[in-house]
Amino acid sequence: MKRENVMFKKRYLFVMLFVALIAGISFGYANLRTTLSINGTTTISKVTWGVVFDNKVITEGSYDPVDSTTGEKINTVELSDNDTTLTYNITLAEPGDFYEFKINVHNTGTLKAKLDAIRRGDDDTELSPRMAQYFNYTETGLQAKDSVLNPDGSYTITIRLDYLSTVTPEQLPTSSDVTTFKRTIHLDYIQDK
Repeated sequence: MKRENVMFKKRYLFVMLFVALIAGISFGYANLRTTLSINGTTTISKVTWGVVFDNKVITEGSYDPVDSTTGEKINTVELSDNDTTLTYNITLAEPGDFYEFKINVHNTGTLKAKLDAIRRGDDDTELSPRMAQYFNYTETGLQAKDSVLNPDGSYTITIRLDYLSTVTPEQLPTSSDVTTFKRTIHLDYIQDK
């Protein structure tokens, strides 16, 4: 009787394994036969970031002298830090002279950009009281903090320094530190949400 009981248990175990094997094969086959359907279209595009100064244009008639010893222009408008920092150094010779240039701020990226801060160089201030006797400085077009610049959008900043024509020969400055104006502008943009 014990022997029949052991044989029965073996047959029972064998039948259960066979049923489990058939169930596993059926389940696997059903999963492999499932059809995956995707309906619709998706586009993945490249995301880029870049807000830069570009397209500098000096206004016709601006005083733009050349150094006689080096042959280089005395008045300079330069870009640095991957075109994100604008530095200009302007020297005017006599009353009535002016120097004006226009430059664009351009969003070259694919994301909206928000102006977070306008940083100026350490040596940059408004005209000193002494310089204000001789010059008029204007800076127009610079956007306000938190303004948004759309992808491929741009705006123009105009910088102008005028040597006042009302200055008489007796009032002319005697040192070059008064006739030279230097300024640096760096615009910090962040991604707009």
